[in-house]
Amino acid sequence: MGSIKLPHASGNSMSIAAPATNPASDLELKLPATIGSANQLLKNSGTAGTLEFASNLTLAATGAISLSGTDDPVTITVQNTDSNTATDSGGDIVFKGSKTNGDPLYFGGIGGRRRNQASDQTGYLALYRQNGDGSNAAVEALRIDHSGNMALGTTTVTGGASSGRFCIEFPGNTANAFKSRNTHSGDGNAAVFITGSTEVGSIVQGTSGTSYNESSDYRLKENQVEISDGITRLKTLKPYRFNWKVDPTKTVDGFFAHELTAVPEAIKGTKDEVATEDNENLNIKKDDPIYQQIDKSKLVPLLTAALKEAITKIEILETKVAALEAA
Repeated sequence: MGSIKLPHASGNSMSIAAPATNPASDLELKLPATIGSANQLLKNSGTAGTLEFASNLTLAATGAISLSGTDDPVTITVQNTDSNTATDSGGDIVFKGSKTNGDPLYFGGIGGRRRNQASDQTGYLALYRQNGDGSNAAVEALRIDHSGNMALGTTTVTGGASSGRFCIEFPGNTANAFKSRNTHSGDGNAAVFITGSTEVGSIVQGTSGTSYNESSDYRLKENQVEISDGITRLKTLKPYRFNWKVDPTKTVDGFFAHELTAVPEAIKGTKDEVATEDNENLNIKKDDPIYQQIDKSKLVPLLTAALKEAITKIEILETKVAALEAA
């Protein structure tokens, strides 16, 4: 037999107890119709030993919960009250439905978890999805870590080399990492790149092609002179046929970055550079190699200048040949 005891501030109490014997039918405890409103819940009041209806929290017969309040923002707190919350433990909000047989069916959830019990006081926010097999197994789909970094398809932004504010890991043989669909009938920016307050590049998605653009407006430039040594500089380039060590079966054309001295702005990094210290944010350890990179598009002005010089030489030779033939 169960009972509810409501204590008085002075020490005595009032109890509501179930009948000693099983009643012929269910009994009801009803309050006057003038007290409370439909769907309101009872809560502890500000006075010890008393209950009152919660005017800002209702539970409808359909299962819908409504919460209102004057605080900004109105909050719902889910707290793990263990004395020392374990790694990857915390609180979740879970979304479920029902199978045809009435068993619960997991749809997804949102969780706030502790990052590392042993070494820090930080946490992360995770979005969970169903495993995809119709089971109630939850799989982490998206994580926002304590620094605001976002990881999709992985639980860390430091997988592999370096790191990023937004990282995607995906099986390249079965999925696209990113899809952009332009529903406009003309061109549209798939991405824009801003430094400070100035747009410095864009990826424009058209009806039949994609353009990769960088700033080139004359109003951003000064001290321009024509390239007069295009052939001389071009002759210093050393194109090779080679294969990458990670793929010895595939031979390609290219350059060695440190040899591209004719166009230094095309080079990123320094020859034989290594990290001088650990950098956790970039997932770099001391003495890790920092590999050079090149932007081949920056070779185009030099190639164009060299070609123009060559054309000029050819035209001069053609004029001389024509004069000799006419003599």
